Amino acid sequence: FDGSSRYVNCIPDDGDLSEDDVGSDLDHDYIPDNKELSEDELGSDSDDEYIPPSRHSQCDDSDSNEQSNLDENLPSCSGVTELPECTLELETPADFFLFLFPKELISMIVEQSNIKALQDNINKPANISENEMEQFIGTVIFMSLVKLPSSRLYWSATVGQPQVFESMTCNRWEIIKKNLHFSDNSNSVPKNLHFSDNSNSVPVGTPGHDKRFKIRPLLDNIKQRLLLVPKEEHLAVDEQIIPTKCRHHLKQYNPAKPHKWGYKNQVLSGVSGFSYDFDIFAGEQSNTFPNGAPDLG
Repeated sequence: FDGSSRYVNCIPDDGDLSEDDVGSDLDHDYIPDNKELSEDELGSDSDDEYIPPSRHSQCDDSDSNEQSNLDENLPSCSGVTELPECTLELETPADFFLFLFPKELISMIVEQSNIKALQDNINKPANISENEMEQFIGTVIFMSLVKLPSSRLYWSATVGQPQVFESMTCNRWEIIKKNLHFSDNSNSVPKNLHFSDNSNSVPVGTPGHDKRFKIRPLLDNIKQRLLLVPKEEHLAVDEQIIPTKCRHHLKQYNPAKPHKWGYKNQVLSGVSGFSYDFDIFAGEQSNTFPNGAPDLG
């Protein structure tokens, strides 16, 4: 098929073979001359003897190269990695939940959500309690782990989840979701809380306007709680896409992520999988650096 000529050798009968011919084939010490072998026969032998390197050996070579490129004079980790007392006391899932969502934050969310309901319709107050808000946030976290196509399916008779439908009714859950709010649009900072000095009193489009003012109290509180945990030695910063289908000016597109559209979030994590800090991208507002910070390019 490849255009090369082929020859057919006829095998003679046993009667046509002499004793010398038969003996030569049975001689185990016989070594054929390389000149007597054709190029095709030589090529086939070399192919059979070739053993490609395994992936494991290739990985070992790359690992050894990386080890040789490491700077031996790098400073060792001298930070404090011992957990503080406030985290050592966390034993149950409820303790971890209250660590990220303390009573002060829950009270603020309840206050702002009830204000939002009155602003929409003064004749239909939501009257959300702190206990209901804790249950609502807990069910939302559970839904992010046990995913169903629709939120109403968690109250379904076939695929419903008792962790959800035993906490509250579907109608009540949707009312809280509709009125969920973290910041009063008419005030700069919610009452009884002292977070960052970012304010929504600055008009949109002018310098100093906080594009994330609606969720600023929630972001600041969670970041403050995460910063209480000492950082480990090996850290990495990676980009995360928080998927959303809503229309928002902070929505970004990244074709390299599993979820292409959403909010871009820069996350500082360790090899343990714990996230120590994060920053949701807000355009030019995010392109600021602390005084004295090195330029990393």
